[in-house]
Amino acid sequence: MPAYGKEITATAWIPNVQTAEGTMTNHQEDVDPVRIQIILDCLEQVSDDISVGEHLTLFVVHQDGHSWQLRFNRDFLENVHPVEDLQPYIDTTVIPSLLANPDRRLEVGPHGEISVFSKSPTA
Repeated sequence: MPAYGKEITATAWIPNVQTAEGTMTNHQEDVDPVRIQIILDCLEQVSDDISVGEHLTLFVVHQDGHSWQLRFNRDFLENVHPVEDLQPYIDTTVIPSLLANPDRRLEVGPHGEISVFSKSPTA
């Protein structure tokens, strides 16, 4: 089973984590894997087709012919304390915003504010 769970494709690296592709090592400092797993667990409520990219701050979610790009500001992810506060925020704020804006790009800013944009053509 991949490190992120069933059906999830990791396109960015977490230091020394076992994935479906094998063990990968990243010399860049990425976001805490616990926080990434919390995000993925929450997003799995929407879809099991989730890709993670770009320093573990970009998530691409596909469901029922729609896709979303969800980018978290790195400072926001690093500064959510305690980490247990991340899950209720995603469940009550991010997921409803995501579902209300199909085929869009959502960005969670450094203070948790959510901005909605037209989606980048690459995802």
